[in-house]
Amino acid sequence: CTFPFVNDPVNIAKNKRVMSINTAMSVDLFGQVAADSMGWTQQSAVGGQLDFVKGAQMSEGGKSIIALASTMEKNGKLESKICLNFPVGTAVTTPRSEVQYVATEYGCINLKHLNMADRVRAMISLAHPAFRDQLTEEAKAHGLILCRSKVCRETRSLHRFCSAAKKPPWKAHGQPACPCPMRKSTF
Repeated sequence: CTFPFVNDPVNIAKNKRVMSINTAMSVDLFGQVAADSMGWTQQSAVGGQLDFVKGAQMSEGGKSIIALASTMEKNGKLESKICLNFPVGTAVTTPRSEVQYVATEYGCINLKHLNMADRVRAMISLAHPAFRDQLTEEAKAHGLILCRSKVCRETRSLHRFCSAAKKPPWKAHGQPACPCPMRKSTF
């Protein structure tokens, strides 16, 4: 059987400028890839995705790209394939630590050396525009990205307290709206 030889990242890396292009069913805001299952339902097999992701990056001049459409239609409704988190039971095919480039019809970004907040912002920028505000609000509510204004820096602990309580901080404390001027910004 040649599978263990062909899919060995070390053997893949022996070739120069390997371009690994894989797809995904969904990618979360940290860059984790779900390519073979959603929830408890397996849709396909893992194949050699992780092997080629690793091998391409080890290859001299190589690159690894996860390419996907930003949306899908389910029961006549448009849904984002870029999500805050996966449904319970979803297996991660490629962990965030191994993902290099992610590409949608809205761009292509190298996630490899980004910190977590910058990864979240980058993934939101790759989502369909109809879902960016929702993803931004979800990310802020869970403390994945914080506002950059002076007000928010001073109340950072307040943000974390409120996100743990599952309420945006401005609603939890009776304020009419988020005091941050970055609230509706795009990345």
